[in-house]
Amino acid sequence: METYEEELDRVITAFLAQLAEKHLYKIVVTDGKTLRGTITGDDPFGVHLLAAFLPEIGIALKHLPVEKEKENEIVVAPKLLAGLDLQGKIVLGDAMQTHRAI
Repeated sequence: METYEEELDRVITAFLAQLAEKHLYKIVVTDGKTLRGTITGDDPFGVHLLAAFLPEIGIALKHLPVEKEKENEIVVAPKLLAGLDLQGKIVLGDAMQTHRAI
């Protein structure tokens, strides 16, 4: 059974995917960012997210958290991309995503 947060994430992701389908987009960009204001004395790494962004229409399709001590963007990127329809799309990423598995 889904938690409230999982259900909300699923519904929002589906909505954004439908919105994106109405526009012909060809480029999906992946990029990771640490959220501003989340780095503290107790948490020197902050909250880091990896997002799939559509620059042609200016929306983020989906984002996933990168767990501080267990994962990095290399581990999260395949999970992020697996949930997206990439048929006929060009996927761009920075050096962190240039691995064969991705």
